[in-house]
Formats: sequence, structure tokens, C-alpha cells
Amino acid sequence: MLTREIIRQKALEYGADLVGFGDVARFAGVEPQRDPLQILPSARSILGFAFRQPRALFEAAGRGWQFMNLTQMGVKVIDEELSEIFLLKMARLIENEGYDACVQRRVSNLKFKGDA
Repeated sequence: MLTREIIRQKALEYGADLVGFGDVARFAGVEPQRDPLQILPSARSILGFAFRQPRALFEAAGRGWQFMNLTQMGVKVIDEELSEIFLLKMARLIENEGYDACVQRRVSNLKFKGDA
């Protein structure tokens, strides 16, 4: 049986720094384009994962130094390489236990009508 603790342990093993669990019911009443049940109607939980950026890169970019390095290492590598492999591994873990999994990485420029 797949438990939160097993998911948390595997996520940390695969490289996540934080793991969060949420009830899909929290999305009740949201616009359809933001409703996870529109994508996976059988969903019961939402999982969230975070990856730490190197602190020194972030601080240096804030002072006007190393901005390109932060963009390359802190954003491109984490968002476009590490997270995609990580999410596929997590989906495989979940599906191997008989559940459905639909992965979605962060899409920073995704906006819907009415977004600020």
C-alpha cells in the first residue's frame, strides 16, 4: 500500500527538498482551467514538490551578479531537467501501486483570462 511516508521518502531520495500533500477537494469551485479534476477526474490528492536553489546564486543575482548563472543552474536545470525526470519517477512509483498519476511541472508564464 502506498502511503504518504513512502511517497515522502522516495521524493526526498529522488531529489526533492520539500513534499506537500493536499486534498483535491480544496479546488472545488475554481475555474475549470485550474481544476485538477478536469485533467484527472479520479484524483483524490494533489502532491507538491519543491527543489532548493543554491542560496549563494540567488543572493548574488539579487546583488546584480551571476544572474545568468542563476538562470541556467537555478531555473533551467531545476525546472526543465531535474523536475521532469523527478516527476516521471514519482508517476512511475504511484502507477506501479495501481493509482493514476498526472504530472505537471511549473509553467511560469501560464496565465488565464483574469489573472493579474
